[in-house]
Amino acid sequence: MVDLLILADGGGGIGFGHLTRCLAIKSAWNNGSARLLVQMENGEPAPDGAEKSDWLNAAEKLKQFATKNILLLVDSYRPNADYFRLLKSMFPFVVVLDDYNRILYPVDLVICPGIYGKEMDYSNQISATVGGAEYVILRPEILAARQLEIRETIETILVAFGGSQQDEILFQQVIDILEGAGYQAIVVTGNELLAKKLHGKISKIYGRLEPMKMAKIMASVDVAVSAAGQTLNELAWLGVPTFSIRTGIDQQGNWKYYNSHSLSLAAALHDNKNWESELKMVLKNETYKSRLERSHRLKNLLTAKGSEEICSLIDERFEG
Repeated sequence: MVDLLILADGGGGIGFGHLTRCLAIKSAWNNGSARLLVQMENGEPAPDGAEKSDWLNAAEKLKQFATKNILLLVDSYRPNADYFRLLKSMFPFVVVLDDYNRILYPVDLVICPGIYGKEMDYSNQISATVGGAEYVILRPEILAARQLEIRETIETILVAFGGSQQDEILFQQVIDILEGAGYQAIVVTGNELLAKKLHGKISKIYGRLEPMKMAKIMASVDVAVSAAGQTLNELAWLGVPTFSIRTGIDQQGNWKYYNSHSLSLAAALHDNKNWESELKMVLKNETYKSRLERSHRLKNLLTAKGSEEICSLIDERFEG
């Protein structure tokens, strides 16, 4: 029987998107038998289910895992092509999770775990490539949460830009806009120090939350203002209508897909000042009927089996 070794990174300026989806894959692989090595930024501890490792700077230590029965999956924006060639020389089958065709990967399989994956132009890649909604990874805590029931009026609005976004000005601008319009912002920064710098009259501001609490909050709000990465997919599964702000180039595919298919309330770039007036306009014009219709479409967008699909695909391609 083959097993899986996963390399990922997280914390600090990287955020937690790579880490959370790799934890989900680890859980789905052969009843959790996969091993997850994570390189954490800023000395942050590794979460339960992961082992802290400086794998990027100590590749030679990975040789202890390299056997013909250990497959490798990498979810990180940091390794270059030479590093992947080194990994390929050690492991029989190497898989990469890619969000935006970052580099030319000298590996066996590239998976785009985004809803836009089938629209990605991977014609430059020499390895096999797949992608699409069936490979979108959702955390078990999100899957277990009760999906949103749309209320008649908007009262609470989630603000979440992911752990990598530490722009104090952006967070505070959104809080001020929402409170100025009479809404309560539920802000999750993913960072305790940043949370302490923000202020609001009626808003609730959190740093990093445990997955279960985060899922509960996400399922309790009326709408959201969110970055366009992994959080946008989780909000879609829960049926939360969302105003998406692209805060990084790796979010381009998701951001564009949700906007072009009228799945977002609106889509904006964080460095374009027009987003402020656009957000105000959306909140003013959204109706109960429009939110109900959009929520229904969002709930039917993704499947609960993304992690399992990825695991099955890896096993199938290796055996094939």
